[in-house]
Amino acid sequence: MQKPKILVVVLNWGLGHASRCIPLIAALEQQGFEPIVASDGLALTLLTKNFPHLKSYRLQAYEIRYSRKPVFLKAVLALQVFSWLKHIYFDKKQILAIHKKEKLSGVISDNRPGAALSCIPSVYLTHQTNILGAWQPIANMLHWRIIRAHSHCWIPDFTHKLAFAGKLSQHTTSKQVKIKKIGLLSQLKADTHPVTKKHISILLSGPEPQRSELEVILLKAIEFSELPVVLIRGSDKKLKLDKVPSHLEIIDFATRTQVQQVLESSHFVIARSGYSSLMDFCALGLKAFLIPTPGQPEQEYLASYFSKKGWTASCTQEAFTWRKLEELKNIKGFPTFEAPDFKALFSIFRA
Repeated sequence: MQKPKILVVVLNWGLGHASRCIPLIAALEQQGFEPIVASDGLALTLLTKNFPHLKSYRLQAYEIRYSRKPVFLKAVLALQVFSWLKHIYFDKKQILAIHKKEKLSGVISDNRPGAALSCIPSVYLTHQTNILGAWQPIANMLHWRIIRAHSHCWIPDFTHKLAFAGKLSQHTTSKQVKIKKIGLLSQLKADTHPVTKKHISILLSGPEPQRSELEVILLKAIEFSELPVVLIRGSDKKLKLDKVPSHLEIIDFATRTQVQQVLESSHFVIARSGYSSLMDFCALGLKAFLIPTPGQPEQEYLASYFSKKGWTASCTQEAFTWRKLEELKNIKGFPTFEAPDFKALFSIFRA
């Protein structure tokens, strides 16, 4: 008997969307489905590295451009709206063609707007049902138009009153789409046996040029580290470094297994405050120092939100020094991790 085919469509905007889809894809296989992956760029590379046996499709890249100066970021992104609409149209055509070829039983889209199909269950995965920033009303109106094009919206957040995403996951009810908080999604699992702490981890991710900007800052700062440092760059571009310090190990592009091994043996991790990374740190109970991407209200909010709760320490990119890491002595860590009930979630694809 042929397994039901589920297309998992992922936005290539940093690696967070891809990494949080890893547990979804693994669970689909465990529950007797045949996942098919569709994305582009580094997101597709990460997914095919973790699931080399699965069929995959390369979608047309959105080619989002960013400003080096955070103050111009919103304007630069706004000027690309018509380009995005064009790419959404191309996505719709490609995904409909994949459906006709594969005879899909469902689609799960992680923030890829053009993946909705009205003829089969279509899920939109997002933690940000309330977009922050200067253009909040317009952004939310447009985002909800995208969400309502799907039959279901899954929010990776706690199902009880404590909101892991804070006000980002606040939402109103909708008759057009079934909205459900599903629990946190992490590609990592805590080891039941004690793991020896060996080093400090740096986990870089997110769009360029800000990923590289932070990399330069941290590479200069690690000379003050008294402990070994492992840097996971999250990039396929070669690092131009005249001399690698003896206490630094560099990994350009890590699989789920490598990320697990590096993070769980860390005293703490330095990283962006991307939502997917935060879910991973929560899963392992890690101490984390957060440096939000400049000009991204979501990351700035999450860094502040977690710091105020005493779960992490944080500062702006321009204010970072190695001495700032001393603030980690006072943090209490993350709340209890809640895994999704995948069997119940995937029941919509068996109807």
